[in-house]
Amino acid sequence: MRNAFIPHSWNKEDVLNLLNSIDREDSKGKRDYTIILMVVRLGLRASDIRKMQLIDINQQRRSINIIMQKTHYPIELPLLDDIGWAVIDYLKNERPTTKCNWNYTSSRCSLWITFTEKHPCKTNVRF
Repeated sequence: MRNAFIPHSWNKEDVLNLLNSIDREDSKGKRDYTIILMVVRLGLRASDIRKMQLIDINQQRRSINIIMQKTHYPIELPLLDDIGWAVIDYLKNERPTTKCNWNYTSSRCSLWITFTEKHPCKTNVRF
């Protein structure tokens, strides 16, 4: 069986242990917590989170609206309370100051603007 070492599903306790193990006092921890929370609670793919922009979050409708990278279909997901608060915490307190529209950027994002206009921002989200 290919990739037999990768768990097919996680039980609730393992997911909670993973989320609780993240240091949310650290800026990378806040970012990672938010990303993993979106994977776990909404089932988003890493590629969708990586491409998520600030305009994709609609606070008035309490929704996340994205074009899925794999299928290229639009999808609207609920902005759940725990995800909303995690996103707010990261964006307000820890996200690097940048001209980038991507939610999850590296602190080097502004350097990329100098080098390329086609893809001004590059994320460092790794799974």
